[in-house]
Amino acid sequence: MTGRERALQAYERRKSGDTSYRKDLKIPPEVYLIAELGYYYGWGAIEAAKRGHVESFETVNKNGERIEKRTKIALTMEEIAILVEAAHKIWYGKIVDQARGMQIATGSVMSKHPNATFNQGIKPFEKRARV
Repeated sequence: MTGRERALQAYERRKSGDTSYRKDLKIPPEVYLIAELGYYYGWGAIEAAKRGHVESFETVNKNGERIEKRTKIALTMEEIAILVEAAHKIWYGKIVDQARGMQIATGSVMSKHPNATFNQGIKPFEKRARV
């Protein structure tokens, strides 16, 4: 059976509601890693992972002439894993910040002086947000 025939068969099974084919489906960990890379960094990151390199564009001035220089930078699975791990840490940091914000808001509503309590609790976040 060709790849096209297998894909059509899987499509027909999905359309009919048959999910028994999923039990035999073995997905390698690399696929999950690439999927997470795409989730955090977009489709361009998946394309770069499939190509095995990232294209970098640099403008060089030579004798007053602007020339675009194209460079290929290798992208390994180890680097992809590091990028995904970094995205996880950023994501979890945001979740912690949101939980802390909800805790400040909830606690300030229950206090005797809600505005003052809220302002006091939110000060560290305001300082970090300043540009």
